[in-house]
Amino acid sequence: MGAYNAHFTVESHKQIKNLKPSNPQWIFKHAEACGMPFAEVVRCWRRFVLLGANSKGMLTQQSKIWQSEDKFVQQVLRQLPWNKKHQLSFQSYLKVCAWFKGTEPLIKLKVIYEMLNNGKPITSDILQKILKHVYPDDEQENLEKMADNFVKQADVNKLGYVDEEQFIDFTKKIPFEEFAAVLSFDIIPIQMQNLNLEDD
Repeated sequence: MGAYNAHFTVESHKQIKNLKPSNPQWIFKHAEACGMPFAEVVRCWRRFVLLGANSKGMLTQQSKIWQSEDKFVQQVLRQLPWNKKHQLSFQSYLKVCAWFKGTEPLIKLKVIYEMLNNGKPITSDILQKILKHVYPDDEQENLEKMADNFVKQADVNKLGYVDEEQFIDFTKKIPFEEFAAVLSFDIIPIQMQNLNLEDD
């Protein structure tokens, strides 16, 4: 999401400081700062904790997520606005969530394309890895067929990959329910979803 990082960076004077997750005001202050419903912030916080947030409410290079074998989730996280200390605050994470919820569909598709393969063309092999994350219980043969079909239909120039323009044009033609299902993956590896992760 490099080209859009300016939208996600929390200005210094708006940063929530001197407040830890143990403070009863933690969720309320973040909901207020990001203009998000309280319940939605609670849901996002639970996910952030699963990723390995520490006692200061930060993801770091030592967080549990980096011990996962899910390289796709790690790739997505790397593109979020980490600070100079190599930390990702919950507030920054929330701002990304809020932005995605409110921005126009075309921009969402552009950002999603950039997230899938660092802005590089999408091949069948790359798409298979993504689909494996979305459908972890599916047979590899089915995933290969799904990926091959997507690339075959979207790759109008027959080059063996899908560029940003082709990706956007093709996804606009997919029924909303089908496309939403493919992109509704949690940014949490399957093997971590039932774990109670401790603070780093």
